[in-house]
Amino acid sequence: MDRKWELKISTIIRDKSGSILAEIRANEWKVNPNLIYDRNFDKNAIEVINKNGEVILQVIFNGKQVELQMINFDENGKLLYWVHNATYWVISGSASANTTDFSIAPIFFYPSERYKGVRLKSLKSSKI
Repeated sequence: MDRKWELKISTIIRDKSGSILAEIRANEWKVNPNLIYDRNFDKNAIEVINKNGEVILQVIFNGKQVELQMINFDENGKLLYWVHNATYWVISGSASANTTDFSIAPIFFYPSERYKGVRLKSLKSSKI
């Protein structure tokens, strides 16, 4: 019997100053309109970027497993965690926001209003 899976994400996303950028509860978004960011998604992935265009959350379902990458901070601006499961490591509470130099390569094209669900690889073969 085949099971159908539905990916649901719940988290609070903070920036380096500790301000709440967004809250996600079972894929329902509540955003801080004063801190501009963007997000893009398709049926197998979701990605959130901050106002500087840096990816802060990326979740990809590749058909067999969920790949998660995320950079998040606590209310004081200290690194809460950085997860990257391709190499199976997690850094938690070990660095201040001023010393972190983590980055996540984007998979979507922005702005999402113009390129909803368009992945970067798909732009190479199309004329947009």
